[in-house]
Amino acid sequence: MSSSSSDLPAIAMFVPVAVATSSDRERHQQASRDGDPDEGKLQARSRPESNLAPYFIDTGKFHATSANLLGFEAYYRPGPWLFGTEYYWEKASSPEAARAP
Repeated sequence: MSSSSSDLPAIAMFVPVAVATSSDRERHQQASRDGDPDEGKLQARSRPESNLAPYFIDTGKFHATSANLLGFEAYYRPGPWLFGTEYYWEKASSPEAARAP
């Protein structure tokens, strides 16, 4: 949901104090976003972290009345290494989907 006529974003992050004072780092984050797509259309697309890469998911624009996004991230850095994961779910309310058989 790149542009919305209304938005309600929220982020919560947790960094353990015991880990933050050592050479190892750990971070956990949860994000959510509720909104109404701009001009009543939504386009979901994604690409790897490298912005030079092409989109590997692209739904094209479709009619939607609202969209909700929920995501979780976790990262751990032991010294010079970095391990992490991110996972996001997006749910869109579409009048076209309600009419589908």
